[in-house]
Amino acid sequence: MGGGYGHSAKGMGGHAGRFGQGNPWMRGAWFQPPVNIEELEDRYLLHLAAPGRNKSDFQLSVAGDVLTISSRKQEESDLAAAQNWTRREFRTVAFERQFQLNEKIDADGITASYTDGVLVVTLPKHASAHTPARDVFVA
Repeated sequence: MGGGYGHSAKGMGGHAGRFGQGNPWMRGAWFQPPVNIEELEDRYLLHLAAPGRNKSDFQLSVAGDVLTISSRKQEESDLAAAQNWTRREFRTVAFERQFQLNEKIDADGITASYTDGVLVVTLPKHASAHTPARDVFVA
């Protein structure tokens, strides 16, 4: 995963959230969920915190070398919200995050699961990119 905004170390990087038109923070409709990226010997694990959603709320796609993760959560109408809430400081209706993939990633093998508010995306490495650690003899 190549360089870009955000990460550039260890091959997984270049993530940037896109927020849509206008000022999303004022509308309260867009946010950028936090992400942890873990590199294992044979894969990367991308942990995206997005509580309060269903599996069906997520859309993942790969176009070229870019992984896009988005979610559009349906929320009650503004009228219903105004009648039910006495205080409301956040609304997390939609988001989109993009991640630059590198040549190590087997894009055809990408999988995802959603449990306890965390979307975990598994990005397997190509077998040729998988080189296990080994000791080197010093003569």
